[in-house]
Amino acid sequence: MESVEILSFLEKYHRWILWTVLGILFICDIITTTIGLQNGGTEQNQAMKPFVSDILQHSIIKILALVLSFVLIESLIKFSEKMVEKDNSRFTDFVYMVFYGIIIIGLLSAVIFYLMTVLRNLRIIS
Repeated sequence: MESVEILSFLEKYHRWILWTVLGILFICDIITTTIGLQNGGTEQNQAMKPFVSDILQHSIIKILALVLSFVLIESLIKFSEKMVEKDNSRFTDFVYMVFYGIIIIGLLSAVIFYLMTVLRNLRIIS
């Protein structure tokens, strides 16, 4: 692929790539946390402590959190895009771009956070 094709692909699918990577990291977190707990480790996330002892419960909660985040954020993006179409002003475009930027930064932050979590888990269990 040429660099122009790669940039075009990323421009078109960047959110889906981020969501996919985040989903994979969620699954890796579930697996590495479970292995770590089986090897005598402890859960550091206070909110998840009551749920991590049961892998099914842990998995359902993590996957539900990811799905709900996806539905909420993607719905907000679609709603914002409709608002931009209705009111084609520069101000609306600006607000949309700021909002969209915040969402992308949030997704990138979540990916980085879960990547660091999985790497920490791997270091602990190795």
